[in-house]
Amino acid sequence: MHTPLATVQKVLNDNAIDDLAHETGEPIDRIRKVYEEEFARLAAIARIPDYLVLLAMKRTRDSLGRRPKAEEALVA
Repeated sequence: MHTPLATVQKVLNDNAIDDLAHETGEPIDRIRKVYEEEFARLAAIARIPDYLVLLAMKRTRDSLGRRPKAEEALVA
């Protein structure tokens, strides 16, 4: 039995949101809102959806003006 694509995408998005919340220290509700906006914006114009999660994660970080904590430690 195959898992529906929408279910797989939801799991990927939820994992990305959790990772971003952990990386940035931002509240998960704020991350979810920004991520979902960025993902929807990218999905509307994507010709090849393979990298949507990665691009949405990057744009979410950029929108929040945050770097991953590991990168901040290297800069400090």
